[in-house]
Amino acid sequence: MVSLPFSFSTAAARGLRAGRVRGVLGAACITTVLGMAASAVQAASHIGLLGEVWFNTDPYANLPAEARVKDAILSATEDAMRARPADGRFVATAFDYPQGANTVISSGTGAGTVADFLGTDAASLVLRDGAIVPREPLRLSLWRFTGTLLLAPNTTYDFRISSDDGNATWMGHPAGVYPEYPDHETRTFRVSGTFQMDCCLFSHTTGDDGAVPFKMIFYERYGNTGLRMDWRAAGTEDYGVLQGPMLSRGDTLAPSPIPLPAAGWMLLVALGGLGAVGWRRRA
Repeated sequence: MVSLPFSFSTAAARGLRAGRVRGVLGAACITTVLGMAASAVQAASHIGLLGEVWFNTDPYANLPAEARVKDAILSATEDAMRARPADGRFVATAFDYPQGANTVISSGTGAGTVADFLGTDAASLVLRDGAIVPREPLRLSLWRFTGTLLLAPNTTYDFRISSDDGNATWMGHPAGVYPEYPDHETRTFRVSGTFQMDCCLFSHTTGDDGAVPFKMIFYERYGNTGLRMDWRAAGTEDYGVLQGPMLSRGDTLAPSPIPLPAAGWMLLVALGGLGAVGWRRRA
């Protein structure tokens, strides 16, 4: 809910008491414009999933080789994300990291940057207070994507996830529920390994509204890193990258949604100021 800088209900009440109907109508019109502007800005800001990153985080850190299995890895990953807020948040507009290539170097000579990995999505990255980007930001990084897939109703889709290193995905869990393993089973899981196109294949059939709650965890350790998620309607041949209006963070359960763009807040404040000035002049 956007908090407006001026109470139009108060202005309307005073206008009614003074019998100044035009003032009330003017306030009502401004309220309507503000509501439309807020809705438009909010709707536009909800395209794309909520992406979060934790730097210098390794779910394998305290796990001996024989214990690096699904139960232990997912438990360690969730514990790491609960231990501290994400170091950065961004808008994930397409599951194609890095853009235009399968992988980017994550550690050692020629290690890539966050911008090399996120591409155009890097422009939306905001760091939390006190967080810094390490010299090799992709090495030992943990990523979380949450929100809703907006698909066609009552349709079966095939999905394909390719990753280097590991990933875990939840889809179709009850709306309003943040899924955690083992309470909610994953649709896919991959321990780690090199990028390959057929590492994680599965299908999902949408309900009457086509909205599918979604969560993915992805982590990189050393070497190269890459993440891609493709889709196709069942029975068709070609896959495409999951992206654009198919991704929404409107129903995400991750804490504190990404703020409105600065231009959106400026619009709301400016309109609110015009409403206040107009009412004062009429009063």
